[in-house]
Amino acid sequence: MDIRRCGRVLVAVLLATGLVGTIGSLVVFANPASATTSPPGAAGPASCPWYLGPIGTSGAAGSEGVIASFIPAFTTENCVTSAPVTLTLATPAGALSGNVSGNPITATATIQFVPGGGASTYTFFWSPRCGDPQPVRLSVSAGGQSTYADNGDPSCQDRGVGVTSHLSPIGSNVDQAQVATGIAITPDHAGAWVTQNNLNVFVRGDAPFLNNTPLTSNNPIEGIAADPAQVGYWQVATDGGVFSFGNAAFYGSTGNIRLNQPVVGMAATPDGRGYWLVASDGGVFSFGDATFYGSTGGMQLNLPVVGMASTPDGRGYWLVASDGGIFSFGDATFYGSTGSLQLNRPVVGMAATPDGHGYWLVASDGGIFAFGDATFHGSTGGQSLPARASAMAGSASGNGYWLLLANGSILKFGDAPPL
Repeated sequence: MDIRRCGRVLVAVLLATGLVGTIGSLVVFANPASATTSPPGAAGPASCPWYLGPIGTSGAAGSEGVIASFIPAFTTENCVTSAPVTLTLATPAGALSGNVSGNPITATATIQFVPGGGASTYTFFWSPRCGDPQPVRLSVSAGGQSTYADNGDPSCQDRGVGVTSHLSPIGSNVDQAQVATGIAITPDHAGAWVTQNNLNVFVRGDAPFLNNTPLTSNNPIEGIAADPAQVGYWQVATDGGVFSFGNAAFYGSTGNIRLNQPVVGMAATPDGRGYWLVASDGGVFSFGDATFYGSTGGMQLNLPVVGMASTPDGRGYWLVASDGGIFSFGDATFYGSTGSLQLNRPVVGMAATPDGHGYWLVASDGGIFAFGDATFHGSTGGQSLPARASAMAGSASGNGYWLLLANGSILKFGDAPPL
């Protein structure tokens, strides 16, 4: 068993040699079940940490809802907290919009997260929206974090001068909308199955639709793995319940076992006759011809495990924690990690290169970290995304990869074909 964390010197060398490239956002990602302090970069209590997300708007020219969003730091958070949130209307230069009453406005947002769910939001009401000359910058701050969006609708440029508009609080909302949690590439690498947290599967490329039987899961779906040998896939829920489709055979699950921590991912054996499940404490469960090579289930981890990848021969696997710490077992070789770094956003998944001599890690902002013979082909770290990254997969050659966003979008890099 090889449990190591790379230091700052190694990462500096990787950056200098281009193996990592632009390290998008660097992260700390907390496990609300065991953390005693809030993770750096996140706000809120350790039991319910969050990041301030992008501003949303709704409505028409006459009035507008301004939506502050709170993103869970941990995808399996099941918690409630609260925080003051402030909305300010001003010019891009910072001058307050003088004829908007109640500006700035502060309210207490109830922030609630459910496992596998989306953001928690708080909505303010601005009416009449054109009661102040444009352009207007909407700024939201909470928990020591802030974000803004320029609201420059041309239809408002010459209207409403001297008219008083108002800001008022509306309230909080829990977004339990379905989110994409995993991606499985077809054996020919020309298609993909994308799973949502409710068993829904969307097909891309040449992937056939196989989920034509109405099923329900008592718990959110957290991962998916393709059968490498034939057309089919497995989905896994947070309780370790496994759902098999197509030619993928069912080899067992932990659905009827009380787990210490939720299952967060899975990986298939090379011949498709077995699979591993991994829980957030690093506990590994083997089924079919998958062999158990070790786990971190009995260890005290700094941060939770969020995913796994198997070696090409199926005789080993890696586990990755939300800080990018790597735990290698069997014939899986340790090539480096981000475990000693403070990251801006959490690592949410990993993928191994075809020869097993390297791997990529992906953070929730799409930042990519490459180790071993894994090559950096680009990332979205530091960019504004419509949704957080939730998973990744490597191309057949290892000279590219796909990133999956929580809204189901798939971004391609290197020689990865469009899906």
